[in-house]
Amino acid sequence: MRKRSLIALVAGAYLVLSGTGNASEAANASQSDGQAETAASTQSDPAATPQTEGATATQPEDAAASTGPSEDAQQEVHHVRWFPPRLYAGGVFYLPKVTYSDSRGLGLGGDAIFPFRWPGSQAELPASELRLKGRITMKGQTQADVQAVVYPNDDFGLKVRVAHETLSERFYGFGPNAPEDAEEEYRPSHLDAYVEVFRDVWKDIRLGARFELERVDLLETEPGGALAVGDIRGSEDGENAIGTGLVLDWDRRDSRYFPRRGFYLQSFALFFDEDIGSNYDFNNYHLDARGYLSPTPTHVLALQFFTFVAKGEPPFWHFAELGGRAHSRGFRRGRYRDRMLVAAQAEYRVRFLWRIGAAGFFGVADVASTAEKMQLEYMKANFGGGPRLFLGDPGREITVRFDVGFGGNVPRYYFSLGEAF
Repeated sequence: MRKRSLIALVAGAYLVLSGTGNASEAANASQSDGQAETAASTQSDPAATPQTEGATATQPEDAAASTGPSEDAQQEVHHVRWFPPRLYAGGVFYLPKVTYSDSRGLGLGGDAIFPFRWPGSQAELPASELRLKGRITMKGQTQADVQAVVYPNDDFGLKVRVAHETLSERFYGFGPNAPEDAEEEYRPSHLDAYVEVFRDVWKDIRLGARFELERVDLLETEPGGALAVGDIRGSEDGENAIGTGLVLDWDRRDSRYFPRRGFYLQSFALFFDEDIGSNYDFNNYHLDARGYLSPTPTHVLALQFFTFVAKGEPPFWHFAELGGRAHSRGFRRGRYRDRMLVAAQAEYRVRFLWRIGAAGFFGVADVASTAEKMQLEYMKANFGGGPRLFLGDPGREITVRFDVGFGGNVPRYYFSLGEAF
């Protein structure tokens, strides 16, 4: 394990720091060969300069931006309008939320996305962005999540995330057949942070190194439960999971926020090793493959295959989890967990008129202890859908998504900025 961690760290440092001429030439060649595609990507970029040529009919604020708004109009665009909410002001997309559950109570919070250009960066580069998410509940539970992606030049990029939450969760045990009546409620203090440094190596392929730190302390557990007794690895307080590894990104989408064509591939291998300060010794492997087809200008078919594997002796909070708002909507996050997760889903998205649209999805997913024990005929199905609201300039939108998912015993509801994948 120590050798693998050191090899990953050294290889990542070499890839990031070795500014070879071949890589720069390949990046330049990629920009020249894909000039038309780059232009399409820039047009769909919320941080890009608006293009008025061939523009379609716009709403009042969009038309004003195209023709040169008055001073009053400029002030209106850059100020928050609380009712009816515009959900877009000063280049920031925002979404206030009110939430409720029996275990968490009434909560207030919201999401925000701020696409921007790094000073001095080229227009052909993807937009940098800052994402914020927060929540506080009447029961004193909190969530804070800050993510940033920065592209300062055409060689290097940086991703950073720092998140902490004390929201109550559920634990059902392990395996694809974990019973509903095994449910235990617990409330963790969960810190999750990582840093990725990457560089372009060839035609939208980015390779980089990642350092990750995760720590979970259990603030509350059910008396007599498996987590309270301490039989489950990871239920001990004051322990960290620290890992390093390599990350591969290949992004050929025409838009990061509402892709219509292209594909996206992300893969990583992380090694958590006691020799670098981790209290646990294990590996994580991940693959996320997405494809997008647009049979008409207002219709999009999105496809995703997702897998996550945990090898070694991980804590229970680093096992693969089925459920949540991304790859297996309709199930509570963590409803099933084991060493391996496989999930696939398809979603059909339609834009009707003005800023209104809708989407419907269907997927399958399951967990298992090994690939040999993954039984495809018993995969757990989920389906659902909901309306969409498009924010921002035409062609460079971010969506407000409301989905109802079915898969578990009760429907699950999802309300957020951006599509699930």
